[in-house]
Amino acid sequence: MYNGYIQAGAVASGANYIFTTSFMTNTNLRYDSTTGIFTIVQPGIYDIYFYASAANSTAASGAVVASLLTNGTVSTTKTVSATSAGATDIVAIAMNTPIRVVVQNGSTATLAVRNAGVAVNAISGEITIERRA
Repeated sequence: MYNGYIQAGAVASGANYIFTTSFMTNTNLRYDSTTGIFTIVQPGIYDIYFYASAANSTAASGAVVASLLTNGTVSTTKTVSATSAGATDIVAIAMNTPIRVVVQNGSTATLAVRNAGVAVNAISGEITIERRA
């Protein structure tokens, strides 16, 4: 299991959210804190939970969007968004239903949470990755 918190601060449009490790029990999961990319090295079924609070980094209205990338690919079913009216309008985005990722025998998978909307100021958030089987 991995549980980490969002590193507060600016997240550019198209950049990955960066997490600080708070708890990791699964040695079959690696995390690169410079790129925001997780690598699952053991086959299995994994559930991912994510939430964040953030504000648009400009005065204009814009969408705060987070997308889960699996092996570098975004799926629209793995995207959450909310509209922030500006830099002081903090919104919450969450993947409340677990996103299931299956890693087949003989393969690995990479995961990242990408800011797919406007540039934001991340306030807080968390990611949990649990191996189910």
